[in-house]
Amino acid sequence: MGDLVVLVLGGAFGVLVGWLMTRSGAPLERYRKRQTSLFGFPLSDEVKQLDEHFVKRVLTAYPLILGVMFATIALVAFGSGKWVH
Repeated sequence: MGDLVVLVLGGAFGVLVGWLMTRSGAPLERYRKRQTSLFGFPLSDEVKQLDEHFVKRVLTAYPLILGVMFATIALVAFGSGKWVH
């Protein structure tokens, strides 16, 4: 296979895994919203909003992050290696 095919397949697989992670992460996020304390300390509304915003951004970025990561790993593992020279 050519390097471009390996890159595309790795990226597509990474996007699929990232999408599945966002689908499985949503129920966990709903559970975390019900938490009222962290390590025995009460959570303020500001901390809850900041945490919700951060987790929402990370969950939406998972497919992109994992797509790039899996494409790079696939290219290194299964590519021809000619691009290194």
